[in-house]
Amino acid sequence: MGRKRESKAGKEARLRFYEQVLGKGGCWLKTITPHECDGPIDPCHLLPKQRLKNIAKQRGYTDDETLRLVWDERNGVPGCRAFHHKLDNGFMRVYWSQIPMDAYAFAHDWDLEWEMEQMFRKEQ
Repeated sequence: MGRKRESKAGKEARLRFYEQVLGKGGCWLKTITPHECDGPIDPCHLLPKQRLKNIAKQRGYTDDETLRLVWDERNGVPGCRAFHHKLDNGFMRVYWSQIPMDAYAFAHDWDLEWEMEQMFRKEQ
């Protein structure tokens, strides 16, 4: 079973996310862990796409609502490819206080505070 074909609306939402997130500047992940960037700058989801898709399915969201959730640019930061993979795979610790203010608004507006707090722990 292959990937589901991307709809026109899905492609537009994805491209808008890419443009808006990459427009935020260079590698945001450098502010968390100083490093020499490796690879191109990617638009990174703070809460992973697959987790958002699963939440949308559990909540019974329409296709349009799912697209708006998954591609909401407030959940995105620019990051170099190597550190993007580290973030996605849990090899990079980011604390609650370090995430951008837009991400707090994203979590609040979509009722995702619990998920965000699980992903980004508060400092002890």
